[in-house]
Amino acid sequence: MEWIFRGIGLLAILFVVKITLNHKQKAKTEDESIIKLPYRLKEMGIALTTMSSIGVLFISFLMNESDDKTITLATFTIFIFISLMFIIVDSRFKNVIFDDHVVIHKLFKRRTIYYSEVSYTLDGHNLVILSSKLHKRFYINYSYKNTDLLMKSIENYNKKNKISNMYSYDIVRGNFYTRNFGITFTLISIFVAFIVIILVWDPSSNEILFAHVFGILFGLLPLFVGVFFLLLYFNFSINIESDKLIRRSIFRITKEYNFSDLKIIKTTNGLKIYSNGKFLLYLNTWFFDNTYSLETKLKKK
Repeated sequence: MEWIFRGIGLLAILFVVKITLNHKQKAKTEDESIIKLPYRLKEMGIALTTMSSIGVLFISFLMNESDDKTITLATFTIFIFISLMFIIVDSRFKNVIFDDHVVIHKLFKRRTIYYSEVSYTLDGHNLVILSSKLHKRFYINYSYKNTDLLMKSIENYNKKNKISNMYSYDIVRGNFYTRNFGITFTLISIFVAFIVIILVWDPSSNEILFAHVFGILFGLLPLFVGVFFLLLYFNFSINIESDKLIRRSIFRITKEYNFSDLKIIKTTNGLKIYSNGKFLLYLNTWFFDNTYSLETKLKKK
């Protein structure tokens, strides 16, 4: 069994050496028409993969045979794969800008978005691109290097071809942050479930008690939070019409409210909306698109 862990450790080190050499060459000729993640995930992944791989090799050669040795090797090997994901994510996630389209690279997909089929806006900290052909929204943080170049490219294309930006501000809905919070908390609950399974694999009474408490506090709670944010992203929306709002809940139940019955109060990070003096809902401006449009219309009623 140990030779498998040693092989993984050696292959990971060789992979890191190759990635490091390629990274230094590409850094000198980085294309200015590419938007990349600014978090230096590749550098972090290289460092963590190297440390985890060295740990696997040292443990496999120096630690005495025992069940603890196997568990320790397995743990370090898991860290190797997590660290490698940092490198892969940094390499795959990028947006390549052209004169009439942008190519958006995700982890397993690549989409070509032509400017002739998009509408766009700046909402919060993101450039939001809505593809009428794909019926999808794409969020690119405006602080990322070259995002301003993408927006200028779309504007120049529209100006050259006399195309109007048809982005609709009449729907309030979950955005990039809502979706990612949901995914993150759901993944945390899955990771906790994995730890609980390990704890009860060969359990003592104390381990079973700890597993139940740990699973409830750090497994179920993140799962509920994750599912809630995902329902917000996929189901919740507010349609803004001329004299009323149509609210769809996370369970897809719709209800209409007249503007004349609504009152809005702006807070530091969001909007509190009241109907006939009763609290109706709270919208955090970080988690929803087009809250500014809703605020403006309710204040002008």
